[in-house]
Amino acid sequence: MDIYVKDVSHTFSQAGLQSDVLKELNCQFSANDITALVGPSGSGKSTFLSLIGSLDRPTGGQITYNGQDITKWKNRQLSKFRAQEIGFVFQQFQLLLDLHQEEECGILFVTHDLALAERADRILFMQDGRIIEDRRKQTIRSV
Repeated sequence: MDIYVKDVSHTFSQAGLQSDVLKELNCQFSANDITALVGPSGSGKSTFLSLIGSLDRPTGGQITYNGQDITKWKNRQLSKFRAQEIGFVFQQFQLLLDLHQEEECGILFVTHDLALAERADRILFMQDGRIIEDRRKQTIRSV
């Protein structure tokens, strides 16, 4: 499973005013990675998750899952995709590390707890609708 996010933007409209929440995000997620999404309130973390999880559609860019652009899919196909390929864990982070070792799955979660985020394989730091840092765990290789 590979998920690619290319130039993804999202704008909310309310009472005739537009608010750019996500601005041309680019990243990828691979199977077996645990990724923490960290940032201040209002930085776009939850919106980003809802787009990757196909709960909402971006206003720009594309999201591909195993080479297929899911942003072009109809609602019925997206519903089937969510039921078969996407799982959501809400506020139950104690489950994450056990899953990583035993299942072939990638995990993306939102947290304000930097100590918890440091346990992930990768941390994406968001601010003002942008990914400002993509930090991966350093691996030590023996020679």
